[in-house]
Amino acid sequence: MKTGAKATEGHTLVELSVAGGVAMIVGLILFFSLSQGVWLFRSNESEMWSRENGSSVIRAIQGSLQSAQTEKIYADYTKVSGTDITYGSCAVLTLPEGPTTITYYWWLSPIQPSAGPKLGNIYSHTGTTAPIPATDKLLASNVTNFEFRRNPNGTVRVGFVVGILGYPRRLLGSIETDLLRFSTSAIPRNP
Repeated sequence: MKTGAKATEGHTLVELSVAGGVAMIVGLILFFSLSQGVWLFRSNESEMWSRENGSSVIRAIQGSLQSAQTEKIYADYTKVSGTDITYGSCAVLTLPEGPTTITYYWWLSPIQPSAGPKLGNIYSHTGTTAPIPATDKLLASNVTNFEFRRNPNGTVRVGFVVGILGYPRRLLGSIETDLLRFSTSAIPRNP
C-alpha cells in the first residue's frame, strides 16, 4: 500500500463542480451575445434592403411622374373611376409611350401586426383595367403613409414610409427610428 499520495493526481468533486459552473456561465454569456448579434445583423440587413427597395420605388415613380402627360390622384385604388382629387394614396399616370397608363397605389393588407403602425404594400398596375392587388406587381412592402399630393405650383409630391425591423424591439416600424422616409416631387410634362 502506498502512503502519501499526491494531491494533484486527481480532481475533487468540488473542483469539477466549480469548473462546470464557470463553463456554464461562460457558455450562457456566449449564447446571449451570439443571439443578440444575430438580431442586430437582421435589423441592419432589414434596413439595408428597405433603403435599396424604397430608393428604387421612389425613382420609378418619379420617372413615371416626369414623363406623364396627365396625372390623376384618387383617395385609394377602389375609387379610380371616381373624382380626381389633390391628395390620396393612388395615382393614375398617362404616359406618352406604352404602357399607356400606369397606376401606383397602396393597399393595406388585412393581416396586421398586433403592435406598431398599420403596414401595407405599394403596387403598380399597367393598363386600363381596374387595379387588383392579387395580380398587380408588388413594388414595396411594410409601407405606411403612401401619398400623392398635387401642389399649387404644378408639382406632384409622392412620399411613403417603410417600417424596418428594429433592434432590440424586433417589430417592424415600432418607433420613429425604425421608419425610413422617402419622398420626391416632380413636374409632369405638358401634353
